[in-house]
Amino acid sequence: MGTGKTAVGKLLAQKLGKTFFETDVLIERKAGKSIPEIFRQEGEIGFRELEIEVIKEIAGRKNAVIACGGGAVLNTINIDRLKRECVIVCLAASPEVILKRTSADKDGRPLLAVADRLRQIKELLKFRRP
Repeated sequence: MGTGKTAVGKLLAQKLGKTFFETDVLIERKAGKSIPEIFRQEGEIGFRELEIEVIKEIAGRKNAVIACGGGAVLNTINIDRLKRECVIVCLAASPEVILKRTSADKDGRPLLAVADRLRQIKELLKFRRP
């Protein structure tokens, strides 16, 4: 979250002449609602189930750059599917940079809907690192 996956992914796809896919956009299309709405109505589990479905649909695409949501790595099903045909790149940023990049998007980041956003970012990074 906030590491630049969309910006870097679009640029990379353009430079390589490949199609760009962003899993969050595909999830919203599939669900017919925004990510915050999915979290409110179905919780994180519902969101992650949609994420698994979307990654299953696009993981085998040729000539594509896929920007996965930051939590996609939490599920080995996603990683195993992506490993088959994809080169996986993990972008990193400091918690402070992530806080700055995500601060303007207060309603669109359900996992950051807490009082201490910086602490939450640090916890998410620690949890996702392995």
